[in-house]
Amino acid sequence: MRIVLSGAGLARFSGGNMETESILMATNVGVTGGSIDFMAPEQAIDFSHADVRADIYSLGRTFAFLVAGHDFIGDASPEQKFRAIIRGGMQAPDRLESIHDDIPEGAQSIYRKLVAREPNDRFQSMEEAIEQLAAYL
Repeated sequence: MRIVLSGAGLARFSGGNMETESILMATNVGVTGGSIDFMAPEQAIDFSHADVRADIYSLGRTFAFLVAGHDFIGDASPEQKFRAIIRGGMQAPDRLESIHDDIPEGAQSIYRKLVAREPNDRFQSMEEAIEQLAAYL
């Protein structure tokens, strides 16, 4: 079996002449984008300040979902989920061992860094995350 993950990430669009046209964000100010079940806290709080580290968080949530075969959020409404993200109450599991008992400690450590609540505590680039994950693929 082969699993392929893809996503648009934080898309920016620009028209023809960069000197005369501004870059438009894919979403409007005050609008949040992304799948709430995999959304980074900073993305929920202020989408305009989210960067690649939000995608890194989402990768960690996706990884946990693939290991477990289900999400960790339950049957809450989208509004309840959104509020929980902002308050810090909806987190990815701290340890993948709670999902599956044969995850190597090194992979656990990488996972924890992927889903750290604070962006500065995560990998700072997708290349850095991929380099670390490659040892376990």
